[in-house]
Amino acid sequence: MRSILKFAVATLVLFCSLPTHAEDAYPARSVQVVVPYPAGGSTDPLVRINCDRLSKNLGQTFVVLNQPGAGGNTGTANVVRGAHDG
Repeated sequence: MRSILKFAVATLVLFCSLPTHAEDAYPARSVQVVVPYPAGGSTDPLVRINCDRLSKNLGQTFVVLNQPGAGGNTGTANVVRGAHDG
């Protein structure tokens, strides 16, 4: 029983001491925020204020893309068809 416990402890120490690989900072490039309503509408200032706060907190650039039309379906379709990058 003690040999199994010693083996388990040795294995745990071995795996805990392995070097870890750091990931790149997330997000690694500018973030596009799609707003499916026209610029200057009631949602536009709220999105821009939140993007400014996120930009300050995360240190990344946030770009607001207003894509109105079809009751919000145009902007939503753009997001669905966009690159699946995270």
